[in-house]
Amino acid sequence: MMWAVLYGWTPEIFGTKVWGMACGITSALSRIGGMITPMFGGMLLMIDRSLPVYASTMVFVFAGFCVFVGFCMLMLKKR
Repeated sequence: MMWAVLYGWTPEIFGTKVWGMACGITSALSRIGGMITPMFGGMLLMIDRSLPVYASTMVFVFAGFCVFVGFCMLMLKKR
């Protein structure tokens, strides 16, 4: 799912001059997150069994908030 977002949305957000670098940076950050997440989840599991669920919920809520703010800014820009 994230690859579809990455390669479908990145050209829309960034101009032609910086598209390659933007796509590379987002791809690299995605891979780094994929490596760090299992270790972070394991550490949270050692503290408390329900902590990873709460942590991922906070991350998803924060990501949703960022998307909402970005959408609002995009709508204001189009006015």
